[in-house]
Amino acid sequence: MTNALAMDESFAKTGQMTGFSRPRGRLPKIESGVGLSDLQEDNITPRRKPVIDFESTLSPISGLPVSSGDEDDARQGTMSRQASPSMSVSSLASSGRLFAEPAQTVLFLDWDDTIFPCSELFFRWGLPRRSKDWSSPLDPRLNAELEPWRRAVEEFLQAACAVSDRCVIVTNSKEPWVTACVNYFAPALRPIFDRKDGPQVVYAAKALRQEHMLQDSRSWLHAVRNNCCLPSLQSCRMLVAAALYENTQAQLSMTPAQRSNELMKAKLAAMRREASSFYSQYPGQTWKNVLSLGDMRYEHEACKALSASRVPTQARERLRTKSFILPTAPTLGELTLQLRTWSLLLPVCARFDGELDMDLSESASPFEELSRAMHLPQLSHLQPPCYDDSFGFHIKQPQQEAVEDLLDELAVVLHDAIPSPGTRYGPSRRAG
Repeated sequence: MTNALAMDESFAKTGQMTGFSRPRGRLPKIESGVGLSDLQEDNITPRRKPVIDFESTLSPISGLPVSSGDEDDARQGTMSRQASPSMSVSSLASSGRLFAEPAQTVLFLDWDDTIFPCSELFFRWGLPRRSKDWSSPLDPRLNAELEPWRRAVEEFLQAACAVSDRCVIVTNSKEPWVTACVNYFAPALRPIFDRKDGPQVVYAAKALRQEHMLQDSRSWLHAVRNNCCLPSLQSCRMLVAAALYENTQAQLSMTPAQRSNELMKAKLAAMRREASSFYSQYPGQTWKNVLSLGDMRYEHEACKALSASRVPTQARERLRTKSFILPTAPTLGELTLQLRTWSLLLPVCARFDGELDMDLSESASPFEELSRAMHLPQLSHLQPPCYDDSFGFHIKQPQQEAVEDLLDELAVVLHDAIPSPGTRYGPSRRAG
């Protein structure tokens, strides 16, 4: 166990929310992979996340009593990717404070209506939903309206990549939907995605197919070994084609509940693959810190299933799962504020030493709910401004001032609420 902890430390050194509730009727939700399932196969390849150097230091926030030492890892201290001062591995308790390091944190993000304003563009503006139909330049008015959102996305992705060394956008849409959206609506964001250390884009349906193919290949190899014969290449191709046909036919006959379950399984397959890869970077590495943000319940359930199905390989392993359901069909202004707000909240959530399972999609008081769950009473008095414009295109000046005031106050509250490095924060403490 001591050797594994030493490897953890060595690896660490190197290596609004206004949309929560609105009085007006909601727009129909574009579910990833449903309304956008027939996108063209553009010749675009997403890549991976930017090195962001946030100078502020944050220590873990405990939602649970501090462990006396049943888990390991990562380096303590900064939110940036820079190496922290060397730490002694004299006790398991000291290593337990390091779970929130980027080198030990996985962050899963949805794309449609969590980062990208699908409902705004395709329902409110009436733009075509298929990327192959995006040939003409953007309407100048829309292009201007998108600029604050673009800046908010950049700020959010920088914060996300600073919090996690494996920031993954998981979508049920067809490849290359995310890259097509970036290229047409926010080309200035391409450098973030093009960086080796930028956010990864994973297409969940593809991950599920690969998982099924791996399972089928294992079953096939087992059958071959038992029968002591090898089928022809042609018969193998026929078997694969038949399996794909059966899968397509099954999807066409699905009920909405079955479709939702299939989307959940696809997200789960993608999350499981990414988490397994991330937490296998050195011998003895344990799963520690998984976060998920999305606007659909099935991705929330996928994250919970990922945690529930995890079989620890080490007795000391303690996985902290934090999953949030965000508002559906936000306006452009609401999504912009939501992204800017979570840019501030993400580092705090990552350092929360406990479980968070929150549905904020219909909450009229999201900050109050967060304050109770994270034991930060300072958040309870914050209230997002309301957008009175039914489309949310222009944020009126009083609203914009209220937005800036909210974000400034949130930043101050979080700064004052977080204890100094080396201490623990939570409802209860104990030595260690």
